[in-house]
Amino acid sequence: MQSCVVKITKHLFLKMSFRDNLIISCKILTAPYGLKSCDRGLEIYFKSYRERIGDPDIPLSMLDLSGFSEKMILVYKTLKEKVPFGETITYGELAKLCKTSPRFVGLCMKRNPFPLLIPCHRVVAKGGLGGYSQGLDIKILLLRHEGVRIPRKSYGAP
Repeated sequence: MQSCVVKITKHLFLKMSFRDNLIISCKILTAPYGLKSCDRGLEIYFKSYRERIGDPDIPLSMLDLSGFSEKMILVYKTLKEKVPFGETITYGELAKLCKTSPRFVGLCMKRNPFPLLIPCHRVVAKGGLGGYSQGLDIKILLLRHEGVRIPRKSYGAP
């Protein structure tokens, strides 16, 4: 297994782990922690995200989804295809698109090993931000980077 890090915003980095030319997991970091930078070929996939014009150009075929059910993959695929950069969707709306329950969508988001690449930060609760496995502060930073307006009351700020 190999790991490297790529800068995704002014303050955030994405650590990616690889095996057999597939990305097996990602973690969003606030500092690169001495990890080696990804090669230039991989950096280009994140250019549009850094420049605030679109998603990282990494298709599902580059992700190791072998441990996931078809139903979970459908949720991830639907999210990736239907919720573009700068937009959000509620757990219930995504569930309706996938013909499943909001709880199942929440489970999929919680188990997503590819934050940012499968943009689970864009899935929000009906009455606020909901949760985020990488931490609510990081969810807020990602959404703000994408231009999403976040009302203070949605995350408990005064």
